[in-house]
Amino acid sequence: MPRERLRSIPDSVKSRHALVLPAGTPPGTVTMFRTAFMATMNDPAFLEEAGKVNLDINPLDGAGVAEMVRKMYTAQPDLVERMAKALKPGL
Repeated sequence: MPRERLRSIPDSVKSRHALVLPAGTPPGTVTMFRTAFMATMNDPAFLEEAGKVNLDINPLDGAGVAEMVRKMYTAQPDLVERMAKALKPGL
């Protein structure tokens, strides 16, 4: 895919990995996980090890993930259909 086309894909449909907790998780537990996750993502020793294996670390905090999910669910249907076709294996 040409870089121009890749840049045109909204962040809401780009691939990311997220730590997800079940619905109904107590707010204090959510805060604990969010805090621990971001502390790990900013830990110098972790970042050093990630660098050794060329792993790009570009984390989103909990609010950023929530916004990304919100955008995914409000994406234009035609955009979702085009992305599904573009990501189909063998194309």
